[in-house]
Amino acid sequence: MMIPAADPATAAQVERFLGATAQLPGSFSAKPVLVIDIGGGSTEFTVGCPGHEPGRAGCQPVSSQSLRLGSCLLCEKFDLFSFPTSGAIKNARDYIITQLDSLRLPKFSRIIGVAGTITTLKSLDLKLELYRKIAIQNTRLDLKTITTLYHRLAKLSPTQRLKLKGMPAGRED
Repeated sequence: MMIPAADPATAAQVERFLGATAQLPGSFSAKPVLVIDIGGGSTEFTVGCPGHEPGRAGCQPVSSQSLRLGSCLLCEKFDLFSFPTSGAIKNARDYIITQLDSLRLPKFSRIIGVAGTITTLKSLDLKLELYRKIAIQNTRLDLKTITTLYHRLAKLSPTQRLKLKGMPAGRED
Protein backbone atom coordinates (compact mmCIF):
# COMPACT_ATOMS: atom_id res chain seq x y z
CA MET A 1 0.00 0.00 0.00
CA MET A 2 1.53 3.31 -1.06
CA ILE A 3 1.37 6.38 1.13
CA PRO A 4 -0.64 8.99 -0.77
CA ALA A 5 1.73 11.88 -1.40
CA ALA A 6 -1.21 14.28 -1.65
CA ASP A 7 -2.11 13.72 2.01
CA PRO A 8 -0.36 16.52 3.96
CA ALA A 9 0.08 14.28 7.03
CA THR A 10 2.06 11.75 5.03
CA ALA A 11 3.78 13.99 2.48
CA ALA A 12 6.40 14.93 5.10
CA GLN A 13 6.94 11.25 5.91
CA VAL A 14 7.45 10.46 2.22
CA GLU A 15 9.93 13.32 1.83
CA ARG A 16 11.82 12.36 4.99
CA PHE A 17 11.99 8.72 3.87
CA LEU A 18 13.16 9.57 0.35
CA GLY A 19 15.76 11.96 1.74
CA ALA A 20 17.05 9.36 4.20
CA THR A 21 17.36 6.65 1.54
CA ALA A 22 18.43 8.68 -1.51
CA GLN A 23 22.16 8.17 -0.97
CA LEU A 24 22.09 4.45 -0.19
CA PRO A 25 24.46 2.32 -2.23
CA GLY A 26 22.71 0.20 -4.88
CA SER A 27 23.10 -3.10 -2.99
CA PHE A 28 21.75 -1.52 0.20
CA SER A 29 18.76 0.19 -1.43
CA ALA A 30 17.64 -3.12 -2.96
CA LYS A 31 16.39 -4.24 0.47
CA PRO A 32 13.51 -2.83 2.54
CA VAL A 33 14.63 -0.37 5.23
CA LEU A 34 12.98 1.18 8.28
CA VAL A 35 13.42 4.94 8.75
CA ILE A 36 12.85 6.14 12.32
CA ASP A 37 12.31 9.79 13.18
CA ILE A 38 12.10 10.47 16.93
CA GLY A 39 10.35 13.78 17.39
CA GLY A 40 9.25 15.68 20.46
CA GLY A 41 5.68 14.36 20.53
CA SER A 42 5.82 11.24 18.40
CA THR A 43 8.08 8.81 16.59
CA GLU A 44 7.53 7.99 12.93
CA PHE A 45 8.29 4.53 11.57
CA THR A 46 8.39 4.25 7.77
CA VAL A 47 9.32 1.13 5.81
CA GLY A 48 10.19 1.25 2.14
CA CYS A 49 11.06 -1.23 -0.51
CA PRO A 50 12.86 -0.93 -3.84
CA GLY A 51 11.40 1.48 -6.33
CA HIS A 52 11.91 4.99 -7.55
CA GLU A 53 9.81 8.09 -7.65
CA PRO A 54 10.20 10.02 -10.94
CA GLY A 55 13.19 12.32 -10.62
CA ARG A 56 14.21 10.92 -7.21
CA ALA A 57 16.60 8.19 -6.24
CA GLY A 58 16.05 5.92 -3.28
CA CYS A 59 13.49 3.51 -1.96
CA GLN A 60 9.74 4.02 -2.19
CA PRO A 61 7.88 4.07 1.17
CA VAL A 62 5.18 1.41 1.54
CA SER A 63 4.10 1.62 5.17
CA SER A 64 4.22 4.33 7.81
CA GLN A 65 3.04 4.50 11.40
CA SER A 66 3.27 7.17 14.06
CA LEU A 67 3.38 6.38 17.78
CA ARG A 68 3.15 8.76 20.73
CA LEU A 69 6.77 8.12 21.68
CA GLY A 70 8.30 11.55 21.34
CA SER A 71 11.27 12.44 23.51
CA CYS A 72 9.61 15.50 25.12
CA LEU A 73 6.29 13.71 25.59
CA LEU A 74 7.98 10.80 27.40
CA CYS A 75 10.05 13.11 29.61
CA GLU A 76 6.94 15.03 30.65
CA LYS A 77 4.67 11.99 31.03
CA PHE A 78 7.13 10.03 33.19
CA ASP A 79 9.10 12.85 34.86
CA LEU A 80 12.37 11.88 33.22
CA PHE A 81 14.04 15.29 33.54
CA SER A 82 17.17 15.69 35.69
CA PHE A 83 17.66 12.50 37.72
CA PRO A 84 14.82 10.10 36.85
CA THR A 85 13.97 7.49 39.47
CA SER A 86 14.26 3.79 38.65
CA GLY A 87 10.46 3.62 38.95
CA ALA A 88 9.99 6.41 36.40
CA ILE A 89 12.43 4.71 34.02
CA LYS A 90 10.63 1.37 34.44
CA ASN A 91 7.24 2.97 33.81
CA ALA A 92 8.55 4.73 30.69
CA ARG A 93 10.20 1.51 29.44
CA ASP A 94 6.96 -0.46 29.97
CA TYR A 95 4.97 2.21 28.11
CA ILE A 96 7.46 2.22 25.21
CA ILE A 97 7.38 -1.58 24.94
CA THR A 98 3.57 -1.57 24.91
CA GLN A 99 3.54 1.08 22.18
CA LEU A 100 6.18 -0.73 20.09
CA ASP A 101 4.22 -3.98 20.38
CA SER A 102 1.39 -2.26 18.51
CA LEU A 103 3.58 -1.65 15.43
CA ARG A 104 2.58 -3.65 12.37
CA LEU A 105 5.37 -3.09 9.87
CA PRO A 106 6.52 -5.10 6.87
CA LYS A 107 9.88 -6.86 7.23
CA PHE A 108 12.98 -4.73 6.79
CA SER A 109 16.71 -5.39 6.64
CA ARG A 110 18.16 -2.23 8.19
CA ILE A 111 17.20 0.74 10.34
CA ILE A 112 18.04 4.33 9.41
CA GLY A 113 17.65 6.97 12.12
CA VAL A 114 17.09 10.61 11.26
CA ALA A 115 16.68 13.90 13.12
CA GLY A 116 17.86 15.45 16.36
CA THR A 117 17.66 12.68 18.96
CA ILE A 118 19.60 10.19 16.88
CA THR A 119 22.13 12.68 15.53
CA THR A 120 22.71 13.93 19.10
CA LEU A 121 23.52 10.40 20.22
CA LYS A 122 26.01 10.03 17.37
CA SER A 123 27.51 13.44 18.14
CA LEU A 124 28.03 12.30 21.76
CA ASP A 125 29.50 9.01 20.56
CA LEU A 126 32.02 10.90 18.39
CA LYS A 127 32.60 13.55 21.10
CA LEU A 128 32.26 16.30 18.52
CA GLU A 129 33.34 19.76 19.68
CA LEU A 130 31.03 21.29 17.06
CA TYR A 131 28.17 19.59 15.26
CA ARG A 132 29.28 18.57 11.77
CA LYS A 133 26.65 16.96 9.57
CA ILE A 134 29.33 15.35 7.39
CA ALA A 135 30.82 13.61 10.46
CA ILE A 136 27.46 12.05 11.37
CA GLN A 137 25.75 11.27 8.06
CA ASN A 138 25.94 7.65 6.90
CA THR A 139 27.62 6.45 10.11
CA ARG A 140 26.59 3.55 12.31
CA LEU A 141 25.19 3.73 15.82
CA ASP A 142 25.01 0.26 17.31
CA LEU A 143 22.87 -0.96 20.20
CA LYS A 144 25.85 -1.30 22.53
CA THR A 145 26.74 2.39 22.01
CA ILE A 146 23.13 3.49 22.50
CA THR A 147 22.92 1.46 25.73
CA THR A 148 26.21 2.90 27.03
CA LEU A 149 25.06 6.45 26.27
CA TYR A 150 21.69 5.79 27.92
CA HIS A 151 23.30 4.64 31.17
CA ARG A 152 25.77 7.53 31.12
CA LEU A 153 23.16 10.24 30.44
CA ALA A 154 20.64 8.88 32.98
CA LYS A 155 23.14 9.59 35.80
CA LEU A 156 23.68 13.23 34.82
CA SER A 157 21.68 16.39 35.33
CA PRO A 158 20.87 18.50 32.24
CA THR A 159 23.62 20.94 33.32
CA GLN A 160 26.15 18.10 33.50
CA ARG A 161 24.97 16.67 30.15
CA LEU A 162 25.48 20.04 28.47
CA LYS A 163 29.17 19.90 29.43
CA LEU A 164 29.70 16.65 27.51
CA LYS A 165 31.58 16.83 24.23
CA GLY A 166 29.04 16.36 21.49
CA MET A 167 25.99 17.65 23.41
CA PRO A 168 24.38 20.52 21.51
CA ALA A 169 22.78 23.27 23.59
CA GLY A 170 19.03 22.71 23.85
CA ARG A 171 19.29 18.90 23.61
CA GLU A 172 20.54 18.27 27.17
CA ASP A 173 17.14 17.51 28.68
